[in-house]
Amino acid sequence: MEDITVIGAGAAGLTFVEKIREENNECKITLIDKDKYYLPKAEVISSPGDISRRIEIKSWAENKNVEFINDFVDRINPRPEDFF
Repeated sequence: MEDITVIGAGAAGLTFVEKIREENNECKITLIDKDKYYLPKAEVISSPGDISRRIEIKSWAENKNVEFINDFVDRINPRPEDFF
């Protein structure tokens, strides 16, 4: 498998990274997100203002052997030739 870049460290992005890591521990994964922390929506709803269960994305990524870039993506310009 080639290198993988995941944009967004929300529930879908983190779950995707976990599934890929379970299947292939050798591929390089880069995770990009504008936030430093992830707080599950269920936690926000059940305990507004309680940040004790937030996940520090950088530490989470290091434990999964994933490179984390704390930045935002302005636009994506895919080249069709990269997909064939």
